[in-house]
Amino acid sequence: ADTPPPAPAITDPAEEERQRVANALSTTPLPIDDLIAATGLPASLVQTILLEMDLAGRIERSAGQLVALT
Repeated sequence: ADTPPPAPAITDPAEEERQRVANALSTTPLPIDDLIAATGLPASLVQTILLEMDLAGRIERSAGQLVALT
């Protein structure tokens, strides 16, 4: 019987990827979709990085899926 392919591993974002997200952000709120497009990174990875930054108090989220540096 065929075995299903393994699920993709959830990996920690690389420092370079974190930096790409941080560089694309400013104190002006930006839609998350624009941030994903600007970085060229997968949406799931951008969301993971944003969660890390949110927990560290480095970003603030606004209504309408907007994020900005604090």
